[in-house]
Amino acid sequence: MPVVFEVSIERAFRDPTNYPTDLVSKWESKLKGLRDTILNRIQQKIASETDYKDLLATPSAEKYADFVNPSYVRADFIKLKQKTKVMGRGLDYINNVANAFAEGGVFETNVSAKKDKLKLAIYTLDAVGVKYLGKDASNAPLVVAAIRAITGDKRGELLLKYHNISGTIATITDLFPAGVNVSARSSLVFNVVQGVVLLAFAYKANDSSLYDSIMTEINSVLDKIMGMRDSSKYPTAYVHFEAPSGYPTDLSKYKVHIYVESA
Repeated sequence: MPVVFEVSIERAFRDPTNYPTDLVSKWESKLKGLRDTILNRIQQKIASETDYKDLLATPSAEKYADFVNPSYVRADFIKLKQKTKVMGRGLDYINNVANAFAEGGVFETNVSAKKDKLKLAIYTLDAVGVKYLGKDASNAPLVVAAIRAITGDKRGELLLKYHNISGTIATITDLFPAGVNVSARSSLVFNVVQGVVLLAFAYKANDSSLYDSIMTEINSVLDKIMGMRDSSKYPTAYVHFEAPSGYPTDLSKYKVHIYVESA
């Protein structure tokens, strides 16, 4: 049976210190610039103490009651105490929101304080790329491009060929039924990106057992998605994480193998 698509993409995890620093600054300034918009939308949603009770306090009390063991001593009183506390905090909530989103308030302070954590997004960017940084292969979303190619998007094929990725590369327009194709593509991309991020943290933990377990779990999900394909036309097809070079001693890389065979 002819192989109509096959590429293996292996990439090293970039260190968060290599995160594009201007992205952090852009994120900070952009989010702070939305301060008034965010506040306005919250205030439109919770405009009064009645809104607070209906939309926040009552659901909170009902959900809290579900978590209280009915056999616990004074369980009914514990639920009543929680409900009393949340029901009477409407005005405090409204004032606290206004103060938090005031210029120089808690919202702006926390955005600045937490911005360095955004650098962990480098693991996601390793999978999806950073478009404005140019066409360098280190920033190209090569795995995403391969998924696009096998789900009928010509741009995926073109990007792989632009970066001289070796293998059998073509655009496959009928791997999935028409009504499934778009959802299959988005599901494949989501799970591959999730896999890359989880494997990056396994690398940080230097835990090969964890790394292997993540590959096995993510591959099982990817297999279920690929199971929606037209198997009469493509009897063998998969998107799999595989052991990269140096594994299990070296966990600093990830590898994704995309393979499609036609009938």
